[in-house]
Amino acid sequence: LLRFDPEVTHTTTITALNGAHGFVQFGGSSCEFGGRACVVQDSTVEGLKAAALVRSNRALDCIEFRNLPTELEKTLRLIIDMKSDAARRAAFLALLAQDAALERLVRRHGTLCYSR
Repeated sequence: LLRFDPEVTHTTTITALNGAHGFVQFGGSSCEFGGRACVVQDSTVEGLKAAALVRSNRALDCIEFRNLPTELEKTLRLIIDMKSDAARRAAFLALLAQDAALERLVRRHGTLCYSR
């Protein structure tokens, strides 16, 4: 999460940073209304950080999936088998970053289900 003033720093400066994936979006549309960036309150950002910290400490006992295309299943198995926790997280986040392609695959072939 990053705080910046869009009146001072252009958004392309932010998206050029390594690891930057985009901006907060509401209702599937851009965060900009009438050319003005939407501001997320500090309390909301802190709440998201706290929720992320709680979730990252939970152990995941299993990942269940069915009716997935072979290529996605192979990718998930490779990620699950990674020894390095950091590498596994990075690979899974990279997979999630391809959300449009992932959504199409899951919608076409069935269900992806995570459970504890």
